Amino acid sequence: MWKPYSKSRKTRTCSSLSGYQTTEPFASSLFVEIRKRMGEAVFEGFRRAIIAAQEGLKPVTPEPPAPPASTTSSASTESVAASRQTRSSITSPEDTPPPANPEPTTATPTHQGQLILDATVVEQTIRFPTDLSLLNEAREFSEQIIDALCKNLSVDPKPRTYRQKARSAYLAVAKQKRPGAKVLRRGLKQQLQYLRRNLRHIERLLAPLAEGPPLPYRVGCCIATG
Repeated sequence: MWKPYSKSRKTRTCSSLSGYQTTEPFASSLFVEIRKRMGEAVFEGFRRAIIAAQEGLKPVTPEPPAPPASTTSSASTESVAASRQTRSSITSPEDTPPPANPEPTTATPTHQGQLILDATVVEQTIRFPTDLSLLNEAREFSEQIIDALCKNLSVDPKPRTYRQKARSAYLAVAKQKRPGAKVLRRGLKQQLQYLRRNLRHIERLLAPLAEGPPLPYRVGCCIATG
């Protein structure tokens, strides 16, 4: 949408328009066509003119006037004599012999930690969700629902969920860096079977309850925070 006026007067884009309009006053490629028609030589002249105008705005520091020739020669002679006298009185670092056994200086660093220079890189504890990990979380969540239902409905004994075997089967695949397709397919099938069994247990536990009333409060809290 074309906005000929902005909120600030300083950033007004097009002051020749009488009011607001939704249509563009000219095509977006108009300036490209104008540049092609005028040629590169004209725009090169524009660029040089802009650079010359910018250079002209910079303050020019005047150079100090040069002293007379006689004064310059006498001053240079005196400066050379003074420098020779100073060199003769002060020994240079090359003349001084180096120490016999120089001791190495080891400075202990005061900084600690790790510095990340790129601001777009931020360390976060967010893992990439995979099918296997999502199935494992769903299985653990279903086990929590079964525990809460059995506790509130006084069901004894609890239905068999094989949670330890399911956990071991999940870790056997998840700990591998690059599991093969057959291993991954077997692991997904196992987690689906464990989850399917847990869902059947949940439906069996909810069967005696009448349809309509919500679950007990404690069961709802366990499911929400699970």
